[in-house]
Amino acid sequence: MTLIIEERGTIMKTVEISDTLFAEVQKLATPLVDNFEDVIWRLMKKEKKQSNNVGSNEKSIKPTQYIFCKGGMIPCHLTLRMKYKGDTIYGETKVSGIYFENMIFKTPSAAACHVAKMKGVQNPSFDGWKTIEYLDEDSKQWEYLDYLRNEIGKTKTVKSFSSGKKSIGKNVTGRKPLAVILMNKRIDAGSWRDVKVVTFNKLLEKFPNNSLDGHFIEKTRGHTPYQLCNGKFIEVNRSAEIICKHCREAVKACGLIPGKDWEVELR
Repeated sequence: MTLIIEERGTIMKTVEISDTLFAEVQKLATPLVDNFEDVIWRLMKKEKKQSNNVGSNEKSIKPTQYIFCKGGMIPCHLTLRMKYKGDTIYGETKVSGIYFENMIFKTPSAAACHVAKMKGVQNPSFDGWKTIEYLDEDSKQWEYLDYLRNEIGKTKTVKSFSSGKKSIGKNVTGRKPLAVILMNKRIDAGSWRDVKVVTFNKLLEKFPNNSLDGHFIEKTRGHTPYQLCNGKFIEVNRSAEIICKHCREAVKACGLIPGKDWEVELR
């Protein structure tokens, strides 16, 4: 099909298109309003707008970085303040730590105690989580870091390892568990000992005859033997890395997939 795109005086511009394409464009045209060119322009503007939106979203979305303190996690790039003895001292969080008075601190409490020392207090003792505030950029309100820590604890789930990893201990060192998620069920586990006990007991409830990769021990062996629901014993006095390794092996022995059917929710 030959289509006249534009006509100016005696000059005509034409383009060859298929009958199928012409029929499809006609379906998108507003009856008695749009011509062929109107539809093409509209489609081009829509495509350009979508392309710009994708580009802007990619630039604006940045992965959140955290400072891992003894008491919890704090996002980087927060504006902080501490009100003390009538003064307000401002700080911020960076990748390297918590900044107050041009000094860097590893915990909120250390930062709060430093501010108190600057005010002449001898041997101060502060819970920085309940003393230092951060500015919530969404609400523009100041909240204590303790509130932020609690919110992160409720919503942030960190997998202790992925299914293809051979070494699984590096990213659990120094971390504390919150719960075990086994076969889509969440069970509280406040310590690494609890992680192993919960994992093994729940697996035995589902697979009572499974040997769990041979991790049972004699009652007289091990520093801290623990008796499971089937009467067998396991060693629970081990590091976080070893406990994760044992749980992963037991999960695989039951035909489940670590990282999919089993994971640890961290504080």
